[in-house]
Amino acid sequence: MGCITLKTGDLVEATDFDGRKLLRKAVEIYGETVYICAPEEYELATKLGQEPLCVGFNKEFVRLFLPLGQATPKRTS
Repeated sequence: MGCITLKTGDLVEATDFDGRKLLRKAVEIYGETVYICAPEEYELATKLGQEPLCVGFNKEFVRLFLPLGQATPKRTS
C-alpha cells in the first residue's frame, strides 16, 4: 500500500495525548511536524490573507481524513 503525502489545506485527523481524534486542517508540513488548526480558523485566516493560529503534531499522530465510503485519493505529485 502506498503512502499518502499530506498537503497544505488537507482535512486531517489528529490524535491528541488523551487518544481523542481531532478533525483539523493541515497548515504546514515541516520535517516530522504537521502544523494543524481548526477548519474554521483556517478558512477565516485564508479569507483575511493571514496566517492561521496552529499547533504542531508529530506526523505519526496525523493522517489524511477520509469520510466513510470515500476511496483513497491518488496523488501524482
